Amino acid sequence: TVVLGSVGRLSREKEIDLFLNLIPTIKQEFPEFTFLVVGDGPESERLKKLTAELHIEDNVIFTGLRYDTKRIFNAIDCHIFCMRRPLLGIANMQAMACGSPLVVLASLKADTDMVSEFIENGKNGYIARDAEEYKKMVLDILRNPQKTMQMGINARLVAEERFDFKKHVLRVESLYLNLWKKER
Repeated sequence: TVVLGSVGRLSREKEIDLFLNLIPTIKQEFPEFTFLVVGDGPESERLKKLTAELHIEDNVIFTGLRYDTKRIFNAIDCHIFCMRRPLLGIANMQAMACGSPLVVLASLKADTDMVSEFIENGKNGYIARDAEEYKKMVLDILRNPQKTMQMGINARLVAEERFDFKKHVLRVESLYLNLWKKER
């Protein structure tokens, strides 16, 4: 069974309902996949009610607040991020570091440009511009487990290169030294 997941605070701006509304269509081709909703927040009860209304309870598991996110990210095949104004965010960095490709919704060009700094479309995740394209990309993840596995490996490599704390400290230190030298 393929496991998709969303980890984070359950708030309106995260737009998890967008993905929940896609599940009945996705379920027609892949009735057995699981969607883990990890986190808690003001939208929790509304999202659970929507899940019941859409009759997708067999596919959706609400875990509530969890502190073992590394374990969760290692258990999912793909991290789902529906926020229309995507940010890099800690959850996305953690997902990539654990080898999970991302499927991100970025409807504005500025958002697409920002997200493309860490996602190469089709290589370590997908960037969708609208809900229909998002659904197609999730279906591609479900249809192609080998490709998804390779995308996860690539996501991990990007995370190691771009999000490594020690490398970041060295880059900031180098920047400060260069600025200091210019002032002298």
